[in-house]
Amino acid sequence: MTNDEWIAILRVRGPDYSRAVEELRSTLVRGLRVSLSGWTRKVGREFGSLVDDSAHEAVLRILDNLDSFRGESKFTTWAMMAVAVKDVPIEEVARRTNTNRNALYKLMHDARMKLNSAMESL
Repeated sequence: MTNDEWIAILRVRGPDYSRAVEELRSTLVRGLRVSLSGWTRKVGREFGSLVDDSAHEAVLRILDNLDSFRGESKFTTWAMMAVAVKDVPIEEVARRTNTNRNALYKLMHDARMKLNSAMESL
């Protein structure tokens, strides 16, 4: 789908809306699985739930912020940023995942690199 098609379908909420939302959610889940694959050891069985919850929250943020999409990148690349940008302090994420801040920064850097590669191949 082109950027314009994504925006038109998601704004109008017509007959293709449900399909587009599901396609967006699936794209986010695939990207998260690739970019967060290093967390599977730390999170264990909860990894799938973490990915699904993050994708669901991101879809809601994306739908609420469609007007902020400027078309400077692919829509799906912009959408993946909605997954990455959350208002949770890094110290809190480190505490919740039983790691330290530096390890988390490294993990996020590696995840962004993997995500960029994965998104370019779509």
